[in-house]
Amino acid sequence: MSTREPVGPGRPVVVVGVDGSEASLRAAEWAADEARFRNCRLRVVHVNFWTDAALGTPGFEEEARRQAAVLEHALARVRSTNPDVEVEGRSLEPPTGPALVRESSGAALLVVGSRGMGAVRELVLGSVSHECVQHAHCSVLVVRGDREPEPGRAVDGV
Repeated sequence: MSTREPVGPGRPVVVVGVDGSEASLRAAEWAADEARFRNCRLRVVHVNFWTDAALGTPGFEEEARRQAAVLEHALARVRSTNPDVEVEGRSLEPPTGPALVRESSGAALLVVGSRGMGAVRELVLGSVSHECVQHAHCSVLVVRGDREPEPGRAVDGV
């Protein structure tokens, strides 16, 4: 029997961004563990690659289904490993960095994955995790996709 308080809409939320990569799925698992540990809700967010301007363009329907599947896969994965965590999903509009920063407002923690592309490539392409660390309204945890997370809990702050 659980002694935890019920998690409701007024409870804090841990937010995790997913894009379908292994790094983001690891981040989602880590975020679910943190949500359980902190007795928070978990919000899994996915930033779509399109805007409303793309509606009706060739290939839009297929891409919309593919993008929805990314979010659904991440939700199914965290629900299967953390059935006691209240989980919700949200699709956001691009660009990714600012969308995640906005979503961090009022959150207990923002979790993102890092693909570890390397310093030079990140400078050229930009880094969503770097933008989140610099501008989020809460603590940020960046989970590397190329190694197992260390045992224990995330710390507040980066």
